[in-house]
Amino acid sequence: MGSAFKEQPIRNTKPGGEDARSGLSPSRMCDLVRRWFEDVLSGTVADPSHAKPGIWDAADVELGQLFTRDFVNHIVPCPPGGWKRGVAGAVQIIQSYRVSCPDLTIEIEEQMVSGDKVITRYMAEGTHTAGKFLHMPANSHHYKVSGIAIDRIENGKIAESWGQWDTCSLLIQMGVLPADLQALD
Repeated sequence: MGSAFKEQPIRNTKPGGEDARSGLSPSRMCDLVRRWFEDVLSGTVADPSHAKPGIWDAADVELGQLFTRDFVNHIVPCPPGGWKRGVAGAVQIIQSYRVSCPDLTIEIEEQMVSGDKVITRYMAEGTHTAGKFLHMPANSHHYKVSGIAIDRIENGKIAESWGQWDTCSLLIQMGVLPADLQALD
């Protein structure tokens, strides 16, 4: 996916300089988030066929270099009991998405920076061939959905994440909602 990278607009409250809270330049902030999405979450690092299928830890993917010790994920839906904090929460994200869609890929379409936050517009796709996702058993359907993420960077690492993805489109693709639901009356 890295070779498909398009030139990204970078916006920051202090153009060209490091943000005091993030500890990184806008370009480096985008690179950090891009590494999480493209190299770890959807890349070969989180591929379930690696040495311990279905099991990831900080040593496997160097998540401690990407996330703060008290990382908080605000994304919904979330697992029962909510997302764990810190690196354990990042591992939980990998398990939630990669166990159900082992071929998950995420392509970043656009990124911008505002202060200590990176806003990322992306396209995610994968085939639901393994574990349950959104309480739905695997059905071998291929899904493609767009999303937007906001990641707050603190001292060179991801400290908080928020996001929205096109859940309605996904539920239509899963057959839960009627296909004509997206059409306006």
